[in-house]
Amino acid sequence: MAQTITNNNEALTEALTLAINAPTEELKNELIGIAEGIAQQLTEDEIEACKAAAKANKTNF
Repeated sequence: MAQTITNNNEALTEALTLAINAPTEELKNELIGIAEGIAQQLTEDEIEACKAAAKANKTNF
């Protein structure tokens, strides 16, 4: 079942997780661009928490 993203923290975590697991550099770079746009709307603490969550999620694929 697909997960519904409900806020910018979840969106950033998902974008970072997908970037970590991207099969190509092109897709990775596109996802990093999306993540950077989302991150502009968050605090440094929120960004760091999303990075940690994405790193923890990287093995869940």
